[in-house]
Amino acid sequence: MEIKEPIRCKYVGYQTWNGPKEEVFPLICPVEETKWTPGWMPKLVLSNSSVIEKECIFITPNTTNDSIWIVTAHDMENFHLEMYQIIPYSVVQKYKIDLIAEENGRTTAEITYTATAIDEDGLSQIKDFTRDVFDNYMREWEVSLNYYLDNKFMISESKLAEVESSLL
Repeated sequence: MEIKEPIRCKYVGYQTWNGPKEEVFPLICPVEETKWTPGWMPKLVLSNSSVIEKECIFITPNTTNDSIWIVTAHDMENFHLEMYQIIPYSVVQKYKIDLIAEENGRTTAEITYTATAIDEDGLSQIKDFTRDVFDNYMREWEVSLNYYLDNKFMISESKLAEVESSLL
């Protein structure tokens, strides 16, 4: 048996979404996300309700191994979501999302990301996933979701790249 101290990175980010939390919370779902995230397409979603729920499991393609996602909390009353992404034998990532209503009908999302390396590949991924990379990921997510909320259709990858470059 080998016991080691975990090597982790943790970031917290905030996004402002152009809709009330009751409207945006259901969109944070492996099925619904196909409507607003360019390139997002799970291979498999295991769900009793056909959308995200506690104990929902879904699989997405990854560069090395497919990722296995497990939803450990999905609280519609408190607008809280927690899930783990497991890239086998590499890294385990935890996402915690809490929504806060704003007075103007918008929503603030607090997103906590924690990654734990399992092997050398995971350690490399954690070292490469800097605060700047996380912040870029957060901006891309925020732009994509807000574009969908404002237009009711997905932003194109070229438009997303254009918007992203203007924000840098």
